[in-house]
Amino acid sequence: MAGSSDNYDVDDLEEAKRNALRLLSNRLYTRHALERQLVAQGYSMESIDMALTDLQESGKQSDLHYAETFARYKWRTSKWSPTRIRMALKQKGVSMDDINVGVGAVFGENVFGCESADDIEDSEDSYDWMEQLKVAARVHWDKSALQTPEVRRRRMVQWLMRRGHQWDVVRDVVDELEDEARRNN
Repeated sequence: MAGSSDNYDVDDLEEAKRNALRLLSNRLYTRHALERQLVAQGYSMESIDMALTDLQESGKQSDLHYAETFARYKWRTSKWSPTRIRMALKQKGVSMDDINVGVGAVFGENVFGCESADDIEDSEDSYDWMEQLKVAARVHWDKSALQTPEVRRRRMVQWLMRRGHQWDVVRDVVDELEDEARRNN
């Protein structure tokens, strides 16, 4: 098990590295999360820092890879906005540089420079995420077809806002869905 000494110990370092690799074999972790796990197991901070630095330098742990994977997953499964994903990654201890690059790989490099839905749609790097959001919103919209227009609109606004989308994006998506519903009736 881990030594309780604060002094550098080669055995402690190797054991900390082994336990970090064991954790990483099951799923991705941020450096911060691995550090918490290893501290809880009683390793010295010096051994933890050296072990995690070795793992990052060898490419076995990467906060950038974690950020991109997390962003892809949350976008694909829940349609979280880039802003909500960024906040979640920041809470997990990922650096802003890694967050911006990781989220940018999913949504386009300039995603955080977009002020409105028009900027997003005009962005060359948008990877059609706005169109994907509209498709997912349309599916959700169709589920409430029996509701009154006011209830339908309110539920769609809430659904989009819970996912962290800016008001400009929410308004544009809802307006487009309502226009389509009027044309189809």
